[in-house]
Amino acid sequence: MPRGKPSKAAKSGAEPAGAEAATAEGAAATVETGKKAAPQADEAKAGSGQEPDDEPIAGLPVRPYHEGALCRSLDQGKLYEAKIVRVGADDQYFIHYQGWNKKWDKWVHATLLISEGPEAEKLAKRLVEQERRRKDAREKAKKGAEDAKAKDREANKTSKKPRVDYGRALEPFDPSAPELKIPLPLTLKRQLVQDWERVTQMDPQMLVSLPRSPTAHEIINMYAEQRMKKTNAKAQVKIQELYEGLRVYFDAALPVTLLYAKERHQFLEACRRHPDKPPSQVYGGEHLLRLFTKLPAILGRASLAPVEATQVSGHLADFLKFMQKHSATVFTDQFEPQLTQPQAQPAAAASSSKGNEEAASEGGAAMDTDAPSSPE
Repeated sequence: MPRGKPSKAAKSGAEPAGAEAATAEGAAATVETGKKAAPQADEAKAGSGQEPDDEPIAGLPVRPYHEGALCRSLDQGKLYEAKIVRVGADDQYFIHYQGWNKKWDKWVHATLLISEGPEAEKLAKRLVEQERRRKDAREKAKKGAEDAKAKDREANKTSKKPRVDYGRALEPFDPSAPELKIPLPLTLKRQLVQDWERVTQMDPQMLVSLPRSPTAHEIINMYAEQRMKKTNAKAQVKIQELYEGLRVYFDAALPVTLLYAKERHQFLEACRRHPDKPPSQVYGGEHLLRLFTKLPAILGRASLAPVEATQVSGHLADFLKFMQKHSATVFTDQFEPQLTQPQAQPAAAASSSKGNEEAASEGGAAMDTDAPSSPE
């Protein structure tokens, strides 16, 4: 809105002659509604919360004006058409902006006025052009800043992110380590409880028949193939890495933490009979499901970025839904009784399975308690 530079009289605290009546007239007019909105403030000054300061119009002599004279008034870097309403002392003039509500009427100094005519028109065009150039400069600077931010975002996207080390050796459990949230469906929780009851509560204990079909390796491949049909090439690579890591985790964790005490003899026998096969190619869905009760704590120690943690959690939750949907295929109803426990470890174990046998003898603290593996 028109808010010109304070007049000299205003600065000194005095008002020109006739100012009181004119000001009263202008104040009364503030209740009226103008047909037009007030001119906007200069963008740079308005954005900073400062009032624009208008300098006297350079190169023009201060000239007297009479009441009713048409002129233009400099306000916030622009010339507005105005009319002299009253003449005050010290080159002060009370003006009315043509086409604007009377509430914008005010006192201005003669140095901010120019008589209407070709010279005023020329100056008005020059000021408009200057304002246009300033606006173009601001927009160019803004666009440059936005382009710089876009380049930074693109650089961050293309920069190589640290890969998750799914093959990391199992570390001692740390209760203070954060856990990754992996929701376990209710039907799979029941499967874990039934599995625990068969192995530890029945007499004789009922163990799954080995080797299982499908094996944990085959179940992981079934799911990965199904997912890759619905994704692009880039996502397929990530899916392959994730589920290859899941298989590696299973092979490393089974002899250490996925077996109940009453299953250890069966595990040693499996190592002797299948010395060239990893656990994921001997055991099936029952033991693979047990791994998901351990993964939250294991992955919590993997130092995943928040985005990676969300992605991994989503993939694993989807894998559990797959196991739930195909439970009739993934889980078996064929069990064998464990009648007696051996007194000593078989001496004829193959050398290639020695590492798994040692792990089975030394590890397994979580399952040796004969408690269900945290189906909650």
